[in-house]
Amino acid sequence: MELSQELKILLEKLKKEKIVVMLAPSFVVDFDPESIPLELKQIGFYQVVELTFASKILSHYYHEFFNEKKGERIISSVCPSCVGLIKTKYPNLVKYLAPFDSPMTAMNKIVKKRWKNTKTCFIGPCFAKKVEAKQYGVDYALTFAECRKLMDYCYENDIVNMKIKDSTFDGDYNDFTKIFPVSGGLCVNVNAEHVFKKSQYISLCGLKDIEKELKNFDKKKNVIFWDLLFCEGGCIGGPAVLSERSIKERTKIVKDYVHLSYDKKIGGDEIGHIKDADGIKFLKKF
Repeated sequence: MELSQELKILLEKLKKEKIVVMLAPSFVVDFDPESIPLELKQIGFYQVVELTFASKILSHYYHEFFNEKKGERIISSVCPSCVGLIKTKYPNLVKYLAPFDSPMTAMNKIVKKRWKNTKTCFIGPCFAKKVEAKQYGVDYALTFAECRKLMDYCYENDIVNMKIKDSTFDGDYNDFTKIFPVSGGLCVNVNAEHVFKKSQYISLCGLKDIEKELKNFDKKKNVIFWDLLFCEGGCIGGPAVLSERSIKERTKIVKDYVHLSYDKKIGGDEIGHIKDADGIKFLKKF
């Protein structure tokens, strides 16, 4: 097996730097949540965190923003592909984008405050995230496919530290926000059904449906909150997902993981609280 130049460089960096993995919540579609933290640490990563805490923080930000704006229309900005689409094809709608980080860029700030002198590596299902990572200070970014190739290479070539036995995730942790990568996950996490009337919020995924609705944005003045994810089914349908399961099956895997994680304490006991992010600003201008 031959590694790409990007993976060769990262493999060398793992020997010299403390690199914290930030796993996109859709990872359970392609990896075993009970073994992936251990496997990543054995090939050289310093710590392994999920984006769940950042998602919790952002859900809190969105909820407060709804109260602040009181009926003004808002488009979610968690998906870089959707943000790029709006900036390119619908520039008149940029002013409606929520002025917040994505979960990846928010978690990057959290990690670098918590673990000083570390680097970060995002691993996810999305090529757009690799571009976003370069723009907003995430040091490395891999797709799920690249992650699998790197792990297979290390284990096949005995580039592993088998003395490491820690199989839990690190850092501040949350269970409920694991639903984030499924279409409508943000609406669930911000309790949209308790904030808005049913006709006042909409969850859209897939380019065709998103464009169809955005073209009629000015006519849909009753829709206040627009929850957008570019890929079919949400991030679980990302182009770099390895799984060949249906979107319905992937959605079930994510939802089942919420319960599995809670029951087995996969994330350890370090539950993240809003106050733990005091002093960090998660704002972004578009």
